[in-house]
Amino acid sequence: MSKYFAIANKTKRDCSGIIARAVISSNSRDLAGTIVKQDGIVMPERVSLLSSHDDHTVIGFANNFKLEGEVTTADVVVLDPEYASLVRNEALLGISVGLDVLEGSDVPGGTISKSTLLELSLTPVPANQDAKIMPATIKQYCSIEEGGSKKVDTTAKLEPDSGEPKNKVVRSNAKLLRAVKHYRSAVRAKLNKLKKIAK
Repeated sequence: MSKYFAIANKTKRDCSGIIARAVISSNSRDLAGTIVKQDGIVMPERVSLLSSHDDHTVIGFANNFKLEGEVTTADVVVLDPEYASLVRNEALLGISVGLDVLEGSDVPGGTISKSTLLELSLTPVPANQDAKIMPATIKQYCSIEEGGSKKVDTTAKLEPDSGEPKNKVVRSNAKLLRAVKHYRSAVRAKLNKLKKIAK
């Protein structure tokens, strides 16, 4: 029996989330023909994980960013049980970056030479085809509240899923197309909104 269950009345354990390693971006051209230089991305310690760049739908977070040659990787934690189930069943693995472009151009065919990472998103169709969660790294993610403090345990083996089919339809075709187009427009809209507020 886990030590976390030793004091049942004082301990709360939620194991509905998942953690996995993911390629979040690479030097490859994306679907719009744009290149994001990996060595030019300024990465904070931690960013929010959204659903298709919708800043009203925070489903987790990402941290432990690392530049590995031509790609950038990170730990992705999905806390929302519904999205975690889709990832666990390998029905939703795509990753998209939300960037503040500092140098270069994000127009189709352009090159972003310097940028700041604002957020990551889960998406069914990533603009960068290299950007996705690595299925072999998916683990169960448990958050534990004990005596008012919170900690995590990611050592648990991934338990068998509930039987949800892997070919579950995540979105209609129309929504998939909108998700691709949303890749850059959502980030631009957010930045414009922030600039107006700052003024």
